[in-house]
Amino acid sequence: MKPAVLLALFAALPISAATISLSPSTPKAGDSVVVTVHDIGGGCPPVTASAKLVGLTLVVDVAPTPGGCLLACPTLEAPVAYTATPVTLPDAKPYTIEYAFTNCSGMRTVRATTQILVRPSCAFDRSLTVARTTSGALEFAWCDPSYSPFPDTGQSATAYRIFVVREGEAPILVHEQSGGTTATVALTNHEAAARARSSRRLSATSPSPAAATRRRRSRATSSVSRLDDLRRDLGVT
Repeated sequence: MKPAVLLALFAALPISAATISLSPSTPKAGDSVVVTVHDIGGGCPPVTASAKLVGLTLVVDVAPTPGGCLLACPTLEAPVAYTATPVTLPDAKPYTIEYAFTNCSGMRTVRATTQILVRPSCAFDRSLTVARTTSGALEFAWCDPSYSPFPDTGQSATAYRIFVVREGEAPILVHEQSGGTTATVALTNHEAAARARSSRRLSATSPSPAAATRRRRSRATSSVSRLDDLRRDLGVT
């Protein structure tokens, strides 16, 4: 008899089948995201879905529309999807998404939560740009890939190196610095006399994202598109 009673009590517990999806699925800092919730419910009473950022929690509230609970309609148990209003995630940090449903009695129940990790807006591997100055030197610019969402976790750029890469030959280091995201470089004739299909490459060296006690080093690279006019840019013949 006891097993039957225990089974009946277990079956009576409310079980939420709600799931949360995010667009874009891997947001970067500054992205505007849209949360969609898949749940079990019905189309009556009519509801609205809203979203707001409270600290590091993206709160999605689904509640009946004004006057919606006055409608006489049956309660349906069918799959439904709620899409909330867009919200901007400003910082590269871990966030929690919380989905809550408010019924016609005014009772608000959190039905699902999930965690996301928002990454930096810096796409280092595509960030390198170069322009010629009035003096004939080259002005390089890039973004800082440093990122630390938790203590002792993440990456921090400790040095930047700019190379001229010749097809089929070893890269030539033309500049190195420990900070900042711009550099003005005047290349020598030897450095600039690259053959066609040469490129300029920026390398950032940083500690490994592993724990701080592990001091291995990693390297990220950002390249300008291969340039056939490097010699023309510098006035080298």
